[in-house]
Amino acid sequence: MLSVAIDNTSIVSLIEDIVLDHSTLNGLSTETLEQIINFSVANDDYRALDIITHIHTGIYGYDDRQPEWLESRFDADKWILKFSKTPKTIHWDSVYLD
Repeated sequence: MLSVAIDNTSIVSLIEDIVLDHSTLNGLSTETLEQIINFSVANDDYRALDIITHIHTGIYGYDDRQPEWLESRFDADKWILKFSKTPKTIHWDSVYLD
């Protein structure tokens, strides 16, 4: 089997730069972004992908223990969720799993 050594030091360095300064992403080519994605997945290093995802979705923009849509305490028996104008309620004390 033929093995090819690929030097990824420039991608590793770029990922480190992105982690330290998110503005490094500005102006990157599609090809470079694909290289970052492929390297990140292959090496189980999702730090840059987390940053890219957050920039485009805002998914990480809340406290892990208290998201803005959860109006109750995390450990409360009854959760009040507000995704729209009408709040929804989950009564955890009445949920039974078979």
